[in-house]
Amino acid sequence: MKYPKVLVISHNSFSRTNNMGKTLANMLSWLPSDALAQLYFHHEVPTVDLCRRYFRITDVDVLRSILRRGNAGTVFGEQDIDTNRIAARTDSGVTAKVYQAGRKRSPFMYFARDMLWTIGSWNSRKLDRWIREFSPDLIFYASGDYSFSYRITEKLASRYHIPVVLYCCDDYYLTTRDRNRFLGRLNYRRRMKWLKKVSARTEQVIVISDKMQKAYRRIFHQPISVIRIASEMNPFAKSAEERSGILYAGGLGVGRSESIQEAGRALKKADISGFEQLDVYSGERNPRLLEAMNEENGICFHGAISGEQVLKKIGAARYVLLAESFDEDAKGRTRYSLSTKIGESLQSGAVLIAIGPEDISSMEYIRDREAGVVMQDPSELPQVIRHLETHPEEREKILVRAGKLAESCHDQKKNDEKLVDIFQKACGHR
Repeated sequence: MKYPKVLVISHNSFSRTNNMGKTLANMLSWLPSDALAQLYFHHEVPTVDLCRRYFRITDVDVLRSILRRGNAGTVFGEQDIDTNRIAARTDSGVTAKVYQAGRKRSPFMYFARDMLWTIGSWNSRKLDRWIREFSPDLIFYASGDYSFSYRITEKLASRYHIPVVLYCCDDYYLTTRDRNRFLGRLNYRRRMKWLKKVSARTEQVIVISDKMQKAYRRIFHQPISVIRIASEMNPFAKSAEERSGILYAGGLGVGRSESIQEAGRALKKADISGFEQLDVYSGERNPRLLEAMNEENGICFHGAISGEQVLKKIGAARYVLLAESFDEDAKGRTRYSLSTKIGESLQSGAVLIAIGPEDISSMEYIRDREAGVVMQDPSELPQVIRHLETHPEEREKILVRAGKLAESCHDQKKNDEKLVDIFQKACGHR
């Protein structure tokens, strides 16, 4: 079989821990390493040898290009991939503070960062040489909420005459977030302007949920396919008798921290034997969010662990928590998305407990298929645990339905076959 050569454009590099990096690595694992290259825009180093050709351009690179013209960006080859690192991020000091400020995602920060990339130089001879040496057949673009990445994708697709497959994990097009403010409206119009240009080069759109597919038919004229995050059976899954505790593994941003804190405080107050606290594993670096991950809030915070360790922990847990925010701005980001944690949670052998607004995609997906327990009030977590602990037959039924859902909708082989077909059709229209 002849594989297409795929240039991935994304904000984050492939990863075993970062949500987006992990998702991309999961989706493209069927491609041989010599058929993959990645252009990304975050201050990270490659830690995954799935791909052996990386080109990184950071905000600092672009800023330096304004002060002194030159070839912005860093090339990473096979010898530069550090597979022993848990966290890929390398920012520290002032750089780390700037990135943390940027994560507040205010309209001003969006405007300022997009302006930086408009004024600065990313389009270097070094990048041109790197792309020509790889000679991609298509671009797989993991879209985001900053306009500059759309502009870069469109410029490269046009210059090298290659088609685009557009991948949408979160909603950046229908959300009304910040559009009641001048800079928010300006940022949105810029994003949609460049989305339209990228769309003209796009052969296929891939989305993460049925809800997003239905909604996005208003925006795109191209075929839209749903590909959910695949997951294998957890190799470290223990028997029900060997399991204990409840844990959360993942990011704390987009308002999730508040839901986790409230659930932790409820557990501490209830003082149920074996469930006195919530174990949290996260690579979060925001000091404000980390400060709240404490014993007073019923939380035992463990920091970042490797992807394999995450599987071991959820394979030994009795319950695994999925948390989303009830804040209206956060709902705008998560309404059509499907949590990347769902697949591995369904395959973990732990009962999935999901806390979040009833009308967002992740909650609807679990509730409609009865593959877990869905709650709208984090403080009710102790009642749910007491009920399931005293009704083991109900817990077992949930686990059976979760396994069937994983098999039908999160199967790696089915996903791979679907992507092969999408990529080949996109290249056929070249």
